[in-house]
Amino acid sequence: MTSLPDNILHLPEYHVLATKMEEHDLHYQVEAPEPLACEECGVESEFVRFGKRDVAYRDLPIHGRRVTLWVVRRRYTCRACGRTFRPALPEMVDDHRMTRRLYNHVEKEAFNHPYAYVADTTGLDEKTVREIFKKKAEFLAAWHRFETPRCLGIDELYLNRRYRCILTNLEERTLLDLLPGRQQDAVTRRLMSMTERHQVEIVSMDMWKPYRRAVQAVLPQARIVVPEFNQ
Repeated sequence: MTSLPDNILHLPEYHVLATKMEEHDLHYQVEAPEPLACEECGVESEFVRFGKRDVAYRDLPIHGRRVTLWVVRRRYTCRACGRTFRPALPEMVDDHRMTRRLYNHVEKEAFNHPYAYVADTTGLDEKTVREIFKKKAEFLAAWHRFETPRCLGIDELYLNRRYRCILTNLEERTLLDLLPGRQQDAVTRRLMSMTERHQVEIVSMDMWKPYRRAVQAVLPQARIVVPEFNQ
């Protein structure tokens, strides 16, 4: 391993001891900061080092290479209370053995890419990626309140060699749902699941007959509008 400046990782709390470069991976040995006080009793400057070990934490990829931080984790014994403690690591998510910034990265990437791809590019286990995504999705679902739009847009997107139906809130310019297909029964089921669907006053869509039939069956009160460029 060779020495590198501490700012190479942009983790100012850590001191970079050495690095090792491989074809697809980068390894950094780093030392965690000394604690300011005993984490058991709070007394300052009354502790001594009591053993250490290197623990692997994943970090954001650098130039396409997966990054592992080998953190020198020390234990300390407090002379004031006699307890032994291992300080918490700044900028780390201990439950998943990764940096906070990698955790945030995985949360975003898992919404846009397959779990296997995110796992391969970060060096994480696919199960870990799935767990992070699930936790984030549950958090968003708990805080998200779906409101049936007054003006509903129905359109389609050609994605992965097939047409998929898109439902949007035209006034808010937000996406409501992306269906796996555009068949009449699938669109009908989705419209049926909308709460207070009687609030829909206008539906803007093209002249695709399955859409029209689904709207007429489920939203009979809504006025159907076909944009001029679709006529």
